[in-house]
Amino acid sequence: MNNIIKYANKDSIVILVGTHADKDSERVVNINEIKDFAYEYNLEYIEVSSKTNVGITELFNRSINLIYEKKKITQDIRKEVYDKLIKKEKLNEKSNLYSCCTLQ
Repeated sequence: MNNIIKYANKDSIVILVGTHADKDSERVVNINEIKDFAYEYNLEYIEVSSKTNVGITELFNRSINLIYEKKKITQDIRKEVYDKLIKKEKLNEKSNLYSCCTLQ
């Protein structure tokens, strides 16, 4: 996790994925430890099994939704900044209309 924090882009989406969900009896890490880890790092946790097709669709759907949400938020912020810049530019244009010339 330290490498993800250190090297990943700040806009990266990270999901903790537990594989081999079909082998619950062979679990090495306790589910409570996993949930605590996910909570500590504010990660979503999804268990999957490609063998039984458990959680695969949920993982892809959640990934797509998180990407969409992040992109939408970024677009909303860009639009807000753009709108403010346009508004400021229009105000500057108006003030320049009245101060273009000076009489000597």
